Amino acid sequence: MGELVDGALASGADRPAGLPVDDLLDRLADLAAAAPDSVVDLREPYAHPLPSDVVSELFGVPESARGELLRIIKGFFATTSTAEEAQSNVVRLYTTLNDLVA
Repeated sequence: MGELVDGALASGADRPAGLPVDDLLDRLADLAAAAPDSVVDLREPYAHPLPSDVVSELFGVPESARGELLRIIKGFFATTSTAEEAQSNVVRLYTTLNDLVA
């Protein structure tokens, strides 16, 4: 995995500098470098936040709201949620979005 990630991300020659995802990609490279001979689970630190962070960046969502939005998004995909938890998640979504546009 380390070789794959090193080759894809180390030089950064294929992507312009200063993109909003650069920090996330750097975090991925750091994770892979920290455990070169180990299995690295990229879902939690990378695959889950990356789409959310990219969309948040595009829409100008402040950093302070991104953690809550990611928790809400994860809630929509949680397959073990009760009906009450799912309803609570919807309320949190509308409250958070209302706070963002207020």
